Amino acid sequence: MYNSLVRQFSITAARQHLAEVIESVGVEPVMLLKHGEPAAVMISPAMYDEFVDAIEEREDIEAFDVAMEDEEPNLPWDEVRAELGWR
Repeated sequence: MYNSLVRQFSITAARQHLAEVIESVGVEPVMLLKHGEPAAVMISPAMYDEFVDAIEEREDIEAFDVAMEDEEPNLPWDEVRAELGWR
């Protein structure tokens, strides 16, 4: 599941070389290992934002698909605005 090309640090090494780890995160994700096993992944703020945007997009698509499967009649936009008090 994990890409073997991702830079890896033990948690102990990451503590000792924090500046290097943070610099690496700016280029690629960094896997932190605890007793040789994956414990965490550090990513840049930009990559985090991309992931959050992708998750939100997927949730929007799923909500749209569920709404389209609803067989109830649609409400006219004017009625929705009135119910929300958006006149």
